Amino acid sequence: MRKALKTIILFTTLLGFLWVAGYGAFSISVLSKKPKNTGVSSDIIIVLTGGNYRIKTGFDLWANGYAPKLFITGVHKSVTLPALINQWQKVNADGLLLPECCAAIGHDATTTIENAKETAAWIAHKQISSIHLVTSTYHMSRARMEFAHAMPTLKIIEHPVTQNDYRPNQKRFWRITASEYNKIIFRRATFVIAKFKTAILEPLSKNR
Repeated sequence: MRKALKTIILFTTLLGFLWVAGYGAFSISVLSKKPKNTGVSSDIIIVLTGGNYRIKTGFDLWANGYAPKLFITGVHKSVTLPALINQWQKVNADGLLLPECCAAIGHDATTTIENAKETAAWIAHKQISSIHLVTSTYHMSRARMEFAHAMPTLKIIEHPVTQNDYRPNQKRFWRITASEYNKIIFRRATFVIAKFKTAILEPLSKNR
C-alpha cells in the first residue's frame, strides 16, 4: 500500500512538473509571438472574433492588400458587416481604403472549433490554398491547431494580435494563458485518442 502511494505521489509530481514546464514555455511563446512572413500575400484573411484589435487588424491587412478576400468568423448575430466597416473607418487614422470586394462574416461559431468549421464551410469550393489567420497572441496556437485539423492542406500565415490589457504584470494574462494551455492539452489528447481509435480499435472490431 505504501509503495503504491509513493508511486502515485511520484507520478503526480512528475505530471505537475511537466505541466509547469510546458506552461512556462507556452507563456514565453505567447509573449514572443509576432506576425510571420510580413508582406507575404494570401488568398484570404480570416479573423476570429473575441479579442481587442482583431477585427481592426483584419481590416488593416485587407486594406493594405495582404489578400483579396476577408472573412470574419464568430460575429454576434446582431452585428452586420456594414456596422463593422463603419466602426473601423472611425478609427482608421491612416486613411486606408477598403477594397470594394470581397468581405463576409459568419454568425454561427461560438468556439474556436466552430470557427474552424465555419471557415472551412465558407471557403469550400472556393480556390483557397492560403490564409492569414488573425487572432490574439494567447489564442494563436490553439486557433492554428484547430484550423490545421479542419483544413490540413491549407497554408496558414499567422498574424497574432498583441493585446496591451493582457500583459505579464496583470493577473488576467496568467488566467487566460493557463486556460489556453489546458485547452490545448485537452484537444491534443482528443486528437491522439481519435487516431488510436481509427488506427487500432476500428480495425480490430472489423476483424472480429
